[in-house]
Amino acid sequence: MWERWIEVSLVYLLIYGLFNTSVGIIAGIFYLIPKYHMKILLVDFYEKVGRENILKLAIGNESLHQDSNDNGVRMVNFATSKNLVVKSTMFLH
Repeated sequence: MWERWIEVSLVYLLIYGLFNTSVGIIAGIFYLIPKYHMKILLVDFYEKVGRENILKLAIGNESLHQDSNDNGVRMVNFATSKNLVVKSTMFLH
């Protein structure tokens, strides 16, 4: 019996202090990483992600803020476009 092994790499992206234009840079980095690699993105966007109903699938129910700021909306849009989720807002703090 033949077994097929697939090599999978884990890629961590640690970024701090992003401003409004940096989302495009991160999107460009994501295109350079092959699809079959597992990606973990740890970023400080200076964002506030609120409890808007339209964002619930991507962020969950446990956000600390009522309303999102501009960077929070950008982060959620980026995450959903890459099939990612915002895990820090899915658990009770």
